[in-house]
Amino acid sequence: MHMIISTSLSTIIFTSLASARSRYTWGSVETSLLRKWVSGILIGALGGGHLDKFVNVENSNCSFRDTNYY
Repeated sequence: MHMIISTSLSTIIFTSLASARSRYTWGSVETSLLRKWVSGILIGALGGGHLDKFVNVENSNCSFRDTNYY
């Protein structure tokens, strides 16, 4: 389960960083809006990371159980 989440998360992070860098280079990023959102994004990311202590992993695996093809 941890491998599934970490693989998808790393793919999302690198893809979004590449996209954001490309759009920033073209001048398509509103930096004033980005500055307002940064604190909320960081709080949400850190809060979500700490929530895993309270989530039962066995209940999460139910959604992946039927998608495993051998």
